[in-house]
Amino acid sequence: ALTDNDMGLVIANEGKPIDKPVLI
Repeated sequence: ALTDNDMGLVIANEGKPIDKPVLI
């Protein structure tokens, strides 16, 4: 799902499981 470089910027991630909390 998300990588360290994404830093939680991808919220929906196209339906894939999100590996870390999303910062809003």
